Amino acid sequence: MSSSAKHLGVVLVGILLVALSACGSGSSDDSTASKRPSGPVTISHQYGETTFDSVPKTVVTLSMQWSDTLATLDIPIAAEFVASTFGTDPAPWTPAHESTVIARESDTEVPLEEIASYKPDVILAGYIDEKNYDALSDIAPTIPVMDTEAQQDSWEDVLAATGKIFDREDAAAKAQASADETFAQFKADHPEAQGQTFVFSQYSGDKLAVVAAESDPASRFMAALGFTLDPAVLDVAKGNARVFISFEQIDVLSSDLLLMWSIPGKDALADLTGFDSLPAVKSGQVVYLDNLIAAGLSSPSVASVTYAVTDLIEPVMAQA
Repeated sequence: MSSSAKHLGVVLVGILLVALSACGSGSSDDSTASKRPSGPVTISHQYGETTFDSVPKTVVTLSMQWSDTLATLDIPIAAEFVASTFGTDPAPWTPAHESTVIARESDTEVPLEEIASYKPDVILAGYIDEKNYDALSDIAPTIPVMDTEAQQDSWEDVLAATGKIFDREDAAAKAQASADETFAQFKADHPEAQGQTFVFSQYSGDKLAVVAAESDPASRFMAALGFTLDPAVLDVAKGNARVFISFEQIDVLSSDLLLMWSIPGKDALADLTGFDSLPAVKSGQVVYLDNLIAAGLSSPSVASVTYAVTDLIEPVMAQA
């Protein structure tokens, strides 16, 4: 079955992660895993460290970032546990691959018994709390968010870690170089975009939220294209990476380029007072996101960022 849309526990406004340190999990003893000629690999993360003495063979994911990256590097996935909120259709950017896709009720649900039934050598979880991390680690070596200063990992960090864990560092380096080339071509084609401001916002019908930190993976992706997080967003951040703003603060969205995720759909933005007066709306520099595509930008992978450049941002810049 093809890979489905996966959300990593990232609802733009719903997660304010406090990084905690904890003991790392051990490595798998599964005899199907192959020993590493170069020795063990240790991955540091928000709850400690996880060491792999062998290359994992049976892989379970709870994260779109990890699933996309595995598919990009042609690494088999036994099972993908995805949030039913985002459907089970494949993301348009995810390379075709075979896996069993299991919908879970929400992106915070962790069905331990069903995960254990696959007898995984590794669980690539992304965002989970420490309690679920501990429970998953009792099943198999588990990787939560690795970045101790952000709510989600960057696509570069996930790609590099995948290369290390699965002994595919050369393939990971090639994928990185390909994405870098796409970014460089965009910058060459759009000198006018260099230094332009951007905002990534979510409208849920009764609330507005924004990505509000330059360290956020979505911000880092946009920076690679030459865009700058609008200073107005930084002013309301108050140290948080993703925050609510009031409807009266809609002017915070007055950036050159606006990435707009409307959960009720694009048409619902007509009810958002002041939206039509925003500079990006007037200039046509708005990238409208549905739930699936927003997930791909909120939790970017090497596959989703390339898609975002060529299929989302490039067309908007070309017509502005």
